[in-house]
Amino acid sequence: MLGVTEKLARMTIETEFASLPAEVVDSAKLRILDTLAVMVAGSRHRSAQISLNVAKHMGGNPAASIVGHTLRTSTPLAAFVNGVAAHAYEYCDFSPRAYTHLSAVVAPGALPVAEEVRATGKDLLAAFACGFEVGARIGRGMAPHLFNQGWHPNAITGALGVSAAASRLMGLDLQATRMAFGLAASQGSGVRKNVGSMGKAFHHGHGARCGVFAALLAQEGYQVDPDIVEGVDNGKGHERFGLVETFCGIGNYDLERMIEAIGEDWELGSNRTVVRLHPTSTPAQSPIDAMLDLARSSQLGAENVASIDLEVTREC
Repeated sequence: MLGVTEKLARMTIETEFASLPAEVVDSAKLRILDTLAVMVAGSRHRSAQISLNVAKHMGGNPAASIVGHTLRTSTPLAAFVNGVAAHAYEYCDFSPRAYTHLSAVVAPGALPVAEEVRATGKDLLAAFACGFEVGARIGRGMAPHLFNQGWHPNAITGALGVSAAASRLMGLDLQATRMAFGLAASQGSGVRKNVGSMGKAFHHGHGARCGVFAALLAQEGYQVDPDIVEGVDNGKGHERFGLVETFCGIGNYDLERMIEAIGEDWELGSNRTVVRLHPTSTPAQSPIDAMLDLARSSQLGAENVASIDLEVTREC
């Protein structure tokens, strides 16, 4: 029987663009365009400016563009700076079932690779859709324990998604794609205590960079464990601790959720990803809309308001 890692890798490289449902392609276009717009705005944020300066210091093969700037740099560094910009103002979308902001990691990671390999628009859309799906499915199977353990998922599940998108764009075979997954998994990180600082945007840039770096290493033949998502049940040594048990703890995950209806039920086709219209955390989006509607319908001005008490439901 095929393992979870292999099934996700097969979906990544074997899915034909023509087989993607129309709603998935349409959603992929919108997600990429929305993320590009957010990256343009975020390119002037202090966190993105610092990241750009570090990219200049590090140098690199000028293979890819940095959105909002004239500098060209290596694909991993371009992915990093673009990923930071994509989340700098907290306008990027959110996928509740995956507990993460996948577009703001997968798009910044996929775009530089697509540019370097001169991919077609269809190639980019298919790679983005597959990368988004890998990240969403892994996140779905690790939620809510990944988040509750203190991990900020974007540089963990997002890095896997980018490794999938990059592997497809680079034409890697099944085994190399599994190597890319394994390398991305070993770079996963993101501590929730950094949420509320520039660290949150760093997680997105880091995830994008890690996914691209993983695919580049895999392309050159770097070898790691081919079944990184799942551990070995009742293993007594290192082999037990694949991605899920390492980050979620023993038994705190659902591998079946990662592969159920794979190739049929697409996250991008489900209309479950939330577009955020306000520069703040996801739980506050609807209450902000409600307060704005209340202010308009009641003709409230600032002079009429002494204080505002607002309760929101917990995200986790």
